[in-house]
Amino acid sequence: MSIFGGLVAPLQIGALNPLDDKYYYSSYGSYGGQSLAGLMISEDTAMQASAVWGCVRVISESLASVPLILYRRKDGDRRERASDHYLFDILHDQPNEYQTAFEFKEMMCAHCLLTGNAYARLVPGRRGAADQLLPMHPQRMQILASSGRIYYRYQEPNGTSNTYADNEMFHLRGLSNGSGLYSLSGYNTDGRLGMSVIQYARESIGLALATEQYGARLFAQGTQLSGVLTHPGKLSKEAQDRLRDTWERRHSGLQNAHRPAILEEGMKFESIQMSNEDAQFLSTRTFQVEDIARWFRVPLHMIQSTEKATSWGSGLEQLSLAFVMYTLLPWARRWEQAVRRDLITQKSQYYVEYLFDALERADMKARHDAFAVARNWGWLSVNDIRRMENMEPVEDGDVYLQPLNMVPVGQPPAPPEPVSPPRQMGPSEESAAAKRNGHYALLLHEVAARIVRKESAVLGKAARRCCDDRDAWSAEVKDFYSEHAGYVAESLQIGKVKAETYAAAQAALLCEQGPGGIEDLELRGKEMLLILAGGVESGNN
Repeated sequence: MSIFGGLVAPLQIGALNPLDDKYYYSSYGSYGGQSLAGLMISEDTAMQASAVWGCVRVISESLASVPLILYRRKDGDRRERASDHYLFDILHDQPNEYQTAFEFKEMMCAHCLLTGNAYARLVPGRRGAADQLLPMHPQRMQILASSGRIYYRYQEPNGTSNTYADNEMFHLRGLSNGSGLYSLSGYNTDGRLGMSVIQYARESIGLALATEQYGARLFAQGTQLSGVLTHPGKLSKEAQDRLRDTWERRHSGLQNAHRPAILEEGMKFESIQMSNEDAQFLSTRTFQVEDIARWFRVPLHMIQSTEKATSWGSGLEQLSLAFVMYTLLPWARRWEQAVRRDLITQKSQYYVEYLFDALERADMKARHDAFAVARNWGWLSVNDIRRMENMEPVEDGDVYLQPLNMVPVGQPPAPPEPVSPPRQMGPSEESAAAKRNGHYALLLHEVAARIVRKESAVLGKAARRCCDDRDAWSAEVKDFYSEHAGYVAESLQIGKVKAETYAAAQAALLCEQGPGGIEDLELRGKEMLLILAGGVESGNN
């Protein structure tokens, strides 16, 4: 039977025997193929290109480092970690006897990135219906779709074959066009199989490897004086061979680069070699890195190529955020839904979710700023934060705060609690107290004015630098106020928490309003500082 007959056969036969090899088509197809550059491209040779290795590594390692948590739904919108469920340990700790969860997810993701598919067999045991997830190499897998079911035929390393039903296999698929047409890999892309990025990117990868090999051979074999030697007389074959060998020995290779040549008997040398600049060799290598990164949707700075680092945003923070949003998040959703389909039996009660907060563990400042906002606005308690930081809970740490100036819609503010009337002071005491308070108020006004003048001057310059770039403006504002809080606390002699609250409020307003928010910055900031410093009203000063 021809190869095309073997591919069409599963679609033409009504009653199929899932144990018959002839009905299966390979999920990997005839994967290796020759590029127009003359190189055979497979998943192994493709990984020899540094850009391919970098893209596969950064996606698989980044996703593997994010915890995949199993949750149990409770009444209403509540949920809890299902740490007592057998899948929790498999997905979060150890999926099989020889791999950690990180290693397993990293390898499965790499398989899917390179081949479009990743497989793991469900092995029942003491922990449940899936006591282990045993990874299976995509090159050894064949697949048959029949009557709504999928059967998997796997060739073991010892040459034997085993067939598995779809409820015995965890199958992670990449992009599939679902058109029912045969892909470049030679199999039907009807949504049951993912398409191989390496197969479609064969020419891009082949050109990258070809330029790399050209560069290596240039330094190993190239001569800086390559060209034609012209002799006025006639040389015998032995003389020609001797002259060629002598010339190559003295001028070929990196160690002989730029070595002067001595010509005798009227010989002339005519250079005919094209320079690297003329051939745009270096430009080609640079472009191929960008081209391969485009296939995997990876920002260039993630694979240590920073020439065009600003193409995804302004600053590495925005670039990294784009990597999470547009590269990692789709892969996370692919994993979550594949786990739900293949591993979770009680789908209405359990689900999995990637915990992307773990990516902030390396950025202590961003993490603590987020905790401060969550604590001050009342959706996290002290013990909630301590649990996220792997710290022991503290007494009375489960209390949630509520901002004093905010109440639910329609509910009037709570009346102030009655207080005892102050002790009546005599005339001399009142006069002394008035003088002290007046002097103290003047000092506070002066200090507060100096603080907001500094803010206005610094941020005015930032506004001129950023122009209409709101992302750059927000980054400048956050950087300034993160340092400014210490200056506020020291100048007004107030607590660090109060100063950070002021800085966070100013930063939030300016990020929201843009550079135009500078207009009322001094007035607004001065009033806030006076209140924080002791309840002094700004008045008309």
